[in-house]
Amino acid sequence: MAKLANEEQLIREAQADQSKFSLLYRHYFEQIYYFLLAKIRNEADAEDLTAITFAKALNNLKKYKEGNFRAWLYRIANNTFLDFVRKENRISHDEEQMMNLEDTRSEDASETVDKAMMLDKVKSVMKTLPEKYQSVLSLKYFSDMSNGEIAEMLNCRENNVAVQLHRGVKMLTELLNNN
Repeated sequence: MAKLANEEQLIREAQADQSKFSLLYRHYFEQIYYFLLAKIRNEADAEDLTAITFAKALNNLKKYKEGNFRAWLYRIANNTFLDFVRKENRISHDEEQMMNLEDTRSEDASETVDKAMMLDKVKSVMKTLPEKYQSVLSLKYFSDMSNGEIAEMLNCRENNVAVQLHRGVKMLTELLNNN
């Protein structure tokens, strides 16, 4: 989803008057919810984590400095998810989305079966990748974030993200080819 045309102005207004935050909430709610749902694979937990994410964002909005609001919001969502995982001792399941299956409603049933089998293979291989590679691959390919947004979210340099993406794809490809 594209950035709001007057996002920086809306953020400044929301910093002064919290009731203005609702426009930002409505714009980003679906993105954050699906990001968390892909990670946690449970609708109720994703709803709870989304609510917590926006509550944290609202409570910390005065601390937000100009930059990339979307990346800032995703960082809060990711940290909220990590807190939940640590607290609940759960694991992430977003690896099943690692394959971008364009259309599983294909008329060719054998093609659908082949894609499903490949997805299972990717799922099992993804579990072997270090978490940092799983995270950047997920943000890049499932949340459609740019390298710059990922870098801002993860609090690292953009070239580090590019290196992690390259290494993650390379590792995944090598593991898939060896299986």
